[in-house]
Amino acid sequence: MKQTKEAEFIVAVDDGSNDSTPTILRNCSKVAMVRTESKTRNILRAPRLINMAYARAEDMGIPEYCMITGDDCIYPSDYAAKLLKIMDCDPALVIASGGWNMKASPDMMRLPQGAGRVVRECFMKTIGGRYPERYGWEAWLLYKAMQMGYRVLALRELRYTHARAYSGTQTFNWGRGMQTLGYDVLFVLARLAKNMLSRSEPLDPSANLTMLAGYLSGFLPTSDYSKPFDSDLREFIRQSQHIRMVNTIRLVLTRITERVLRRRP
Repeated sequence: MKQTKEAEFIVAVDDGSNDSTPTILRNCSKVAMVRTESKTRNILRAPRLINMAYARAEDMGIPEYCMITGDDCIYPSDYAAKLLKIMDCDPALVIASGGWNMKASPDMMRLPQGAGRVVRECFMKTIGGRYPERYGWEAWLLYKAMQMGYRVLALRELRYTHARAYSGTQTFNWGRGMQTLGYDVLFVLARLAKNMLSRSEPLDPSANLTMLAGYLSGFLPTSDYSKPFDSDLREFIRQSQHIRMVNTIRLVLTRITERVLRRRP
C-alpha cells in the first residue's frame, strides 16, 4: 500500500475472517475484495485463494506485471519499483522477488520466494493463469518458467520480512512438494543437511526433519494433492539439481585446494 511504484489495483482475498477485515478493505482505495463464506481448511488453501484473486484480476484487466504476497509480509517502500526496473530491461525475466532468508552463495542457484514475487502477465497466460492446487505449487511456477527457456531472479539484497514463523505443517508440505516435483533424493538430503548446519537459515533442526518426513511420505501418493507433476518437468528439475550439486562439489574442492596452497611455504 505504501510502495513508491503505485499499483493499478489490488485484489485482496478475505478468507472468512470474523473481525473488521472486510470493513478495512472496503475503505481502501483501489482494493477489490474477494470473500469466502467460511475459512478455508483445505491443505492447499494458499494456491486456491491466489487463483481466486487472479480470476478477479482477470475480470478487471491485469496489467503487465502482477505481484503476489501473503498477509504477513512487510516490504520496503521501493520493493516493487526495484524489481520492475530490472524486469523492464529483460523481457526473458518473467519472475523476480526479493528475499527474506537468503544468504549469498555463488555456487547455489537461488530462486524467487513465494511471497513478494512479481510475475510477468504474458508468461502467466501461457501456462493458463493458475497455480496447480497440489503440493509443490509455488516452486512449480519457477521450474516451469525455466523449462520454457525463461529466466527467474532472486534479488538477495532486496529484503522483506514475514511477521509469522513457519509452522510444522508448512514444512511438511514443502517436503511433499519436493516429491511431487521429482527432487533427487541426494539433493534433498544435502539441502536439509546444509539447512541444519547453516546458522543463517530460518528453519530449526526439527523443521528440517519434518520436511524430510514430508518428502519420504510422498513416495506413496494418497490423493490428487500429492499426484506427481509431468515426467518432463520432473526430469528437468533433477537435471538442474545434478548440475547444482556438481558445481557445489567443484567449488568446495577449489576452496580446499586454495587453502592447501596458501599453507605451503
